[in-house]
Amino acid sequence: MFADALAGRHIAVLPGGGARHLTAYPLSSWRGGAAAYSTDSPDRGAAETGTASASTPPALVVFTSGSTGRPKGVALSAEALRASAAATEDALSGPGRWFLCLAPDHIAGAQVILRSLRSGTVPFDGRGNFTAERFAAQAEEFFRSGRGEPAYASLVPTQLTRILRDPRAASQAARFDALLVGGASLHPHTAAAARQAGLRVVRTYGMSETGGGCVYDGRAFPQVDIRIADDGRVSLSGPVIADGYVEVGPNSIVPKPDPGFSVDNRGRRTFLTSDTGRFDSAGVLTVTGRVDDVFQSGGTNVSPLAVESVLLDELADDGIDEVLLVPVDDREWGQLGALLVRGPGAEYYRNSAPKLKSRFKRLLGPAEIPRWVLPVEAIPAKGIGKPDRAAARRLAAQMLREGAQSDSAEAGPEPAARTEPTGLPAEDSTDMRTDKRGE
Repeated sequence: MFADALAGRHIAVLPGGGARHLTAYPLSSWRGGAAAYSTDSPDRGAAETGTASASTPPALVVFTSGSTGRPKGVALSAEALRASAAATEDALSGPGRWFLCLAPDHIAGAQVILRSLRSGTVPFDGRGNFTAERFAAQAEEFFRSGRGEPAYASLVPTQLTRILRDPRAASQAARFDALLVGGASLHPHTAAAARQAGLRVVRTYGMSETGGGCVYDGRAFPQVDIRIADDGRVSLSGPVIADGYVEVGPNSIVPKPDPGFSVDNRGRRTFLTSDTGRFDSAGVLTVTGRVDDVFQSGGTNVSPLAVESVLLDELADDGIDEVLLVPVDDREWGQLGALLVRGPGAEYYRNSAPKLKSRFKRLLGPAEIPRWVLPVEAIPAKGIGKPDRAAARRLAAQMLREGAQSDSAEAGPEPAARTEPTGLPAEDSTDMRTDKRGE
């Protein structure tokens, strides 16, 4: 179906946003003709505003993970998909064989299939319940059937963490010429552990709207430009950018103008992301958070991703694999942070509040210090492994409501006082003056 879509025979619509199965829509279902791009983009510095023709049907419609609400349909042209696949080959070791362990319902998995089509190979199907043991066995089979061509795989950080904890899986992973890791933030501690184990990891940054990763290890593809908008958001432009958003109906696909997309008078497309970022002195991009994840505690803006990066770096050696900071409504401070932690060492923190509190105060500002630390079996995720912050927030509230949490480090501006999360009965509240207690 993907090959026919690239050839312009139909539009391939991936599951999501109401579509339950991979579906081939006829070209006649396209309702183009209006502008797919906005002429009122807030990022006017990235490109001259203009109007792009939406008369040409896209090759692929993929749905976003719904990080900012309802999943959106993203229309990608065959030209954008080919440009992305070609740039990936150039950035790696040329055409090769791909190990598919991500669902093709999302752009990262779909790109594995599209890159395989370009290279004339068939991806190895490693989908299903991902465990390190299963990956190791399937990777051995994958390499037995190879002919010496470059070997690649795309992973999310959670999969990489599991691989690194299993010597046999790590040994097999080290045989790949490149492991593309994206979909969520890859913590430097995890990346360093992968390098030490001999894995050739490539950190990727991108999204459905850019046809998947278009920034590798902080540097954009040669034909892609990155700039930081005035409000701190990352803006991406180039041939890999999608045509825009669409509404997919039972028998139609309709373009939906959006101010996040713009096009200049030469036809160069730009997408203004919801991610914030910065460049270092060498021009390497670091994504610092999302504008829609920031919450306020005592009048101070708190960026969860920035806090998570600091804390995971501090706690990783103690057996913490993932952390996720979510806000909990509070009558006094507005919102306070609850930190979900997962890993072999998570339970330790139920009874280590004084030590943990001291470490947090050394690393973070008062408003950034989590009020609660909640060990969990798994961090809620959506799509191919992106943290589901809405579900995590509900989980944290439920754990607090049920009294399942441990008393943790003091948070909020000094002096700290006993505070009850909004909606929690007094008997379920936590006294922060007692001593119990991501990526």
